[in-house]
Amino acid sequence: MSALEAADGSRHEVHAILCGRCWCDIQRATDDHELVWEPGGNHHDRCKDHYCICHRYPIRGDRHSGYTHAWKAHQITTRDRLGEMLAAFLRSFSWDD
Repeated sequence: MSALEAADGSRHEVHAILCGRCWCDIQRATDDHELVWEPGGNHHDRCKDHYCICHRYPIRGDRHSGYTHAWKAHQITTRDRLGEMLAAFLRSFSWDD
């Protein structure tokens, strides 16, 4: 595990979680799950949304007053995205053979 410095100067061990909207890595403190480092201008190869809030308005080693609510919105978005991806995958097959 790696450690990152928070906005208040303290260091925290972090682990990666996936952004539910774009699938990029978000680093989250292991000892405080509302303390996050979002990717900002760094896009992972699997990024699905370059205009995601974690890229446009990244939180870097800080908490956001509405972060918990936003994270729940990300989770709902993930479910919707997975449904869209599954539908697109199934449409890619030709069933008329």
